[in-house]
Amino acid sequence: MIKFLKFVLFLSMISVSQNFVKAQSTDTSYTIKAVLDAGNSTVKIRFAPNNYKTMELGYQHGLALYRRKIAQNGVELSFEQSLLTDSKIAEIRPFSSSQLNNSNIASLPIKNTIDSLLYYQKLIYELPDTPKFGDAVKLHESMYERYLLRLLIADQDFKYAVALGLGYRDTILNCNFCGDKYLYSLKFDSLPLLKDTSLILGTYIQTITFDSSSVAAPDSVHGEAGNKIARIYWDAKSHEDTYTFYNIYRKEVGGVYEKRNANPYVFMHDVNYSGLAHFTDTLAQNGLAYTYQIKGINVGGDEGLPSEEVVVIGRPDSLNVNVVIDSFAIILNNSLALKWKVEEFFSEDSIMVLQSIDEFEFYYGASREVTPTLVNSTSAIGAEIRQTIVPFLGDGYYYLKMTDINGYSYMSVPKLIQKLDTIPPTSPTGVVATINSDGNITLKWAVNTETDLLGYKIYEAYKQDGPYIEITDRFLTKNEFRKTISSENINSFGYYKVKAFDKAENASSMSEDTAYVVFPSNSVLEAPLLTHAFPHPGGIRIGWQLNTKLPYTYILQRKLKSASQWQDLVNFKEVQLYPALPIVQNELAPSNYIDTDTLEFKYYNYRLKAVNEAGKYTYSKMVQVKPYDNGIRGQIQNFTGTVLPSNQYYTDFYIPPFVDANQGSVVQKKPEGSVIRLQWGYNTVYTASLREFKIYVKDNVPANMTDGGLSGKYTLVKTVKKGVAASTAQSIGVSNYAVHVDRLNFILSMAKKVKIVAFHNDGGFSEVVEILINP
Repeated sequence: MIKFLKFVLFLSMISVSQNFVKAQSTDTSYTIKAVLDAGNSTVKIRFAPNNYKTMELGYQHGLALYRRKIAQNGVELSFEQSLLTDSKIAEIRPFSSSQLNNSNIASLPIKNTIDSLLYYQKLIYELPDTPKFGDAVKLHESMYERYLLRLLIADQDFKYAVALGLGYRDTILNCNFCGDKYLYSLKFDSLPLLKDTSLILGTYIQTITFDSSSVAAPDSVHGEAGNKIARIYWDAKSHEDTYTFYNIYRKEVGGVYEKRNANPYVFMHDVNYSGLAHFTDTLAQNGLAYTYQIKGINVGGDEGLPSEEVVVIGRPDSLNVNVVIDSFAIILNNSLALKWKVEEFFSEDSIMVLQSIDEFEFYYGASREVTPTLVNSTSAIGAEIRQTIVPFLGDGYYYLKMTDINGYSYMSVPKLIQKLDTIPPTSPTGVVATINSDGNITLKWAVNTETDLLGYKIYEAYKQDGPYIEITDRFLTKNEFRKTISSENINSFGYYKVKAFDKAENASSMSEDTAYVVFPSNSVLEAPLLTHAFPHPGGIRIGWQLNTKLPYTYILQRKLKSASQWQDLVNFKEVQLYPALPIVQNELAPSNYIDTDTLEFKYYNYRLKAVNEAGKYTYSKMVQVKPYDNGIRGQIQNFTGTVLPSNQYYTDFYIPPFVDANQGSVVQKKPEGSVIRLQWGYNTVYTASLREFKIYVKDNVPANMTDGGLSGKYTLVKTVKKGVAASTAQSIGVSNYAVHVDRLNFILSMAKKVKIVAFHNDGGFSEVVEILINP
């Protein structure tokens, strides 16, 4: 919206630059910019408040514009010499109604709008006698809209900005001042300095003339054509400190340039935009050449140099068609016969489509990942289904690209074409098998070396001479296979062979090697049932259901979710040793065991292992749980607060340095208002995860609605890292933690309520502690 806030001053033979000084408060500040109007020997100065409250303060108290010389004939003045030249050159206020009627905008339609924005109070939402929160919101929105409208109108023309009290023309410039440097300051009549900008005058001593060749022209200009549409692009990001607005000019062949935008063009964008601005223009007809130029406009309303010309010719929309490689045949001499067709969609006319096609191009790529290269091209004259002969460059992907007479391209889906392959891969070798006590079989074999290998398949038999049955449902890409023998399997032995397949799915013969395994006993272990793991303040409560008739030994195991090793917690054979415990609140089933270890606040896995007399074992399903956590990590102790005088420096209270008018040097600024020194201790066993402390302050008064309900609410005034609080305590000779808090934004004569909370990296926090500090 407020585009003049970012620009670079137009350069002439007298040059202008800026030097910005940080405002004391971001809540009440103005931004000042200036531009040299060499043709009129003046400087145009624009300023804008950061919010509507600041704007209303400026209108209420008035603004004072000061000018101070800081260099003469290119030589910097001392601070004392410069200070002697400081003087108020103007009092800035918006025009009164009578001034508007007698101004150079009195006859313009915009005059009534400016008058309404300045003096028609009903534009502001009027609060009822008993306002509610929604009324306050509406008032805020109404004032904010007025603020934005004023800024928008001020951006349209410099004379509008002057009328709105947002601009001033300084007539300082003449040849007697060439080579001097001035500092402009904007102040409230009764409030501190807000913002500065400086002007550097150049060395041209004769007639002051505007040298437009020194102004950068918009660059990276290019255009796109559509159906009676032209879209013009240019680089706005690199010129956002130069130009506030843009004008777009167009001419036809043999004609003159005419402006296409009714109002100065503002390019709105978010912070992530690419840097290109664009303007869409309508064309009278397709096929005609239109030439465009872009000119930038600075904050003073002056146009810069025109951009390079760009020509756009409108063209109809692309066709609703699809091009398809229909079939192929590999013929002698490494040639490839391709047939293709053009498919129309919706209501496209077939004859019109064929008449619109210009040529076909054929591309080849060895894989989908590589960029295809051009193989052949042919003109597009004839029937709908076409055929051509192109070189066969090997197995891979072939593409067809169609181009119409308007320059649009249409690419086909790639067609995989391979020569017929009838040679199978060699038979796999080195097939071996292993089996563990749980019946898990692992097969391995040597890797085949064929470049067109697709994968492997596994075959199983219960006799060495077969029959062998395929047991894989897909091609295996690795030389390894795993299988678990089912408990229903009544066989005692297993025989396994492997086949290899290439990409043409030619199969090798069965592997000569046969893997042979002996299956484990068919006696099936009954897995224990772990019902739940319930987090509770007293520990993690674990429940199970076990068959008391089985002579099993049970082992309860635990591990961190991220760990690889399990830890045995309890080992028992008699189930009655761990009877059901009374159910606690929110527990759905009885527990049999409570894990009371001090655990980290991380996820843990539990399982129950059952081992029979032969040493064979099985496991329950795994249960995952996180220990009970109420979020409390510690307690703030001995929290005290002391009001300190404001004429001291504190190492942890940073105020930007400033220039002391009396000393003429950069000094450290003292805090505004009284300073509260806070000290405390913190009792926690989670010191490693402690991140920071947050300090909240409020005036010790009840909440009310006269100020929007804010006076009785806590405000976050300080976030201090653990290390900073510790070093502050050490610097003032106390133990544990300490911090200093400025009370600038609070009523100094009132008592303060202060509360503190510690925060940890794992999301935990301390108990809240509150104290009362008297003034």
